[in-house]
Amino acid sequence: MRCASQNVALRAGSIAAEKAAEKAALRFAVGANMLGEGAVSAGATGAEVEKFAREHGATPEEAAAAANRSALTAGALTTLGAGIGAGMESRAMLGRIQDMGVKGFLKNTGKEALEEAVQNPCEEYASYLGRSQFDPEQSFDPGKSIATGLVTGGAMGVGFHAAGRALSPSREEQRRLAAEIRARDAGNDLAKA
Repeated sequence: MRCASQNVALRAGSIAAEKAAEKAALRFAVGANMLGEGAVSAGATGAEVEKFAREHGATPEEAAAAANRSALTAGALTTLGAGIGAGMESRAMLGRIQDMGVKGFLKNTGKEALEEAVQNPCEEYASYLGRSQFDPEQSFDPGKSIATGLVTGGAMGVGFHAAGRALSPSREEQRRLAAEIRARDAGNDLAKA
């Protein structure tokens, strides 16, 4: 028969393990999110450059080489930029939004707008580098690209926040669930004593 202090120690260990597992799952989701965004960006940019190069007289080898360089550049820079909002995006998708009020809305929308304001010009610049090899008339407008990213990212941030809020339990629901767990655990501790 276990004593009460053993039960408390076991429960504390169980709580610590649950929190560590949840934190590890979130970190994995953030990393997967960042790498996924980089991979999508690389694929889209590479395909765009390769098509453009072929349409402008490049050999298949020249087009593939330019596409690969642009894809690697876009993918790497987009992955880094994804770190700005990946935590918020992952929490939203997992139903773990922490601040559901106006402050959270502004913060989440701002993070996503900033992320896209970084990623959009990186992708467009990587594409420009590839396309300009085959058409020197190509141009890159960083200001327009940043502005487009801000607007697009802001809209995406609103969507992520709304989805995360819909999936996340309310504070009242979180308190009720915690109370249920404490009551259940107290009952288990009494039964074991």
